[in-house]
Amino acid sequence: MHTVLLVLQSEDFRLAIQETLQEHYCVIMAHDAPSGAVLLQKCPDILMLDLFLPETDGFQFLEDNHCLLPPMILLFTTFADPQIPNTASDLGVDAVFMKPCSISAVLKWLKTQI
Repeated sequence: MHTVLLVLQSEDFRLAIQETLQEHYCVIMAHDAPSGAVLLQKCPDILMLDLFLPETDGFQFLEDNHCLLPPMILLFTTFADPQIPNTASDLGVDAVFMKPCSISAVLKWLKTQI
């Protein structure tokens, strides 16, 4: 079973994704960058990361933890900046989802990739 690390600021969003994913994946969660960095040491297969986190942003998180990053990274954002997908791609992000997004769409995307 694949392990998914959720590093998502919104508790409601984090719990909703956990509820949906836990049927198919082992899910571990963090609400901020420091907690997420600690959980990266558990070697998850997939990282789901908010662009905007307390104390830092997702891009900085990716740069700071580049040696521990899993093979698949999904980024979530509420900010519609055309540069985000380019920067995300440069940092190894596989997909960018605009929030609010359909959790079933995220799960469907994952199933096509694994």
